[in-house]
Amino acid sequence: MQRPALGLEAKGFRSYLATQFLGAFNDNAFKFLLLSFITARTANDLKEQSLAIMWAQALFAVPFVLLAAWAGVIADRYRKTTVFVWAKLAEVAVMCGVALTFFLFDSSGVLLFALLFLMGVQSTFFGPAKYGWLGENFSQEGISRANGVVSMTTFAAIILGQIAGGGLYDGFEGELGKGALLLIVVAVAGTWTASRVPRSEVANPGGRLRGALPELFRTAREACSDTGMLYTVLGIGHFFLLAALLQVYLFTYAEHVLGTSKTGAGTFVGTCLVGMGIGSLLAARWSEKKVELGLVPLGAIGMSGMLLLLAFVHGGPVAPGAGLLAQLLDRGPAFLCVLALGIGGGLFIVPLNANLQFLAPERAKGRFLAFGNMVSFIGVFLSAGVLGLMGLAGLEPREQALAISIFTLLGTGVSIWLLPEALLRLCGWLLAHTIYRIRVLNPERVPATGGALLVANHVSWVDWLVLAATTRRRIRFMIYREYFEWWPVRW
Repeated sequence: MQRPALGLEAKGFRSYLATQFLGAFNDNAFKFLLLSFITARTANDLKEQSLAIMWAQALFAVPFVLLAAWAGVIADRYRKTTVFVWAKLAEVAVMCGVALTFFLFDSSGVLLFALLFLMGVQSTFFGPAKYGWLGENFSQEGISRANGVVSMTTFAAIILGQIAGGGLYDGFEGELGKGALLLIVVAVAGTWTASRVPRSEVANPGGRLRGALPELFRTAREACSDTGMLYTVLGIGHFFLLAALLQVYLFTYAEHVLGTSKTGAGTFVGTCLVGMGIGSLLAARWSEKKVELGLVPLGAIGMSGMLLLLAFVHGGPVAPGAGLLAQLLDRGPAFLCVLALGIGGGLFIVPLNANLQFLAPERAKGRFLAFGNMVSFIGVFLSAGVLGLMGLAGLEPREQALAISIFTLLGTGVSIWLLPEALLRLCGWLLAHTIYRIRVLNPERVPATGGALLVANHVSWVDWLVLAATTRRRIRFMIYREYFEWWPVRW
């Protein structure tokens, strides 16, 4: 398949962006409308609230685990653009169900939870096709940039969706059916933009739905046999576990620690997502036409540090009648923390997503991305258990921030221990962007596969680090034995 060099000029990319933007907006508007509904109904019992939120998280995540195999086969067996349209039509049906529930059944919690499960089913089948389309249409030089743009627009949609979900509850409390009509309009608009994406090719017309589970097990074996892909998938799963925790935790933190309204809580979470959008664009820019895994430990360290600060930062309910400046001074440090937290998240996830799309085999991208989705939502499913445990333990919001930051620091430490070359790439990347100004000439002379011998003239002792920072291929170095045996660097 012929791919554009930089990627963003790919035919249909704007319609694709609009489709995934509207889908992410609707997902989050519905989830935050439901979250606002839950927190309002259980405001006097934090344990009941934690358990209800836990069930909501679990129900949305379960389809990604149970149906991942079929989603992957369908994404490869049929045109990915056809999957887009059918998934969006399913979204229209779910949103009609949400509106009818609010209108006719007095906001039945059981029905709303069932519709959340169906929304998870829809997203399960949409995800592999969405990311597989990127992998099929962009080369290595453009895939990080494309992922950065997609992540930035997705985070923008999530921000607006969360604010809209909280706003719909505040604005239509008592008659939420009218507010839910907006969700139907957005779903219809997303279906129209999906139909505008030019038809894609079929990746694997011989794929069989009956063989979906064996295919999933085969994919798992193949992924586990490739260390780079395995660590990439596990890294994405770790991120989704943390992101699912934070999506709910920051909402309750804003309400109980900062004393905001539902709309204000959505804005607080939205600030984190603004940071993720900024981090995604920075990752796309700093990757410099390659998949730059050196940004992953940088993002992980940033997330850990900001969560730790959030546990101790000043901020609380503002006195009635306080002016805007007083509110900003009191809550400003917390907002800055979540903004920086989001930037770290963007730097962390964009290179990992791009790496998975790049490493997945050409004829099986849907299958591998569905497997990645399954691992990611096992993380989301586990986050529901973590939320339930923290609620049962009676942890206060600041104590929860401390617990999550310790968990993130442990994950960062394990990732550096398993993949020390990522840390070395980070050091090389910092050298390349701070101390030195590096320009790469004739990068095409380093082949994508096979052997190549790189000989440095050894003007300085950082040649090896600079070389490692300028190619995504793993380089094995020959060095003077005495240097190799020096204990600070031997590891």
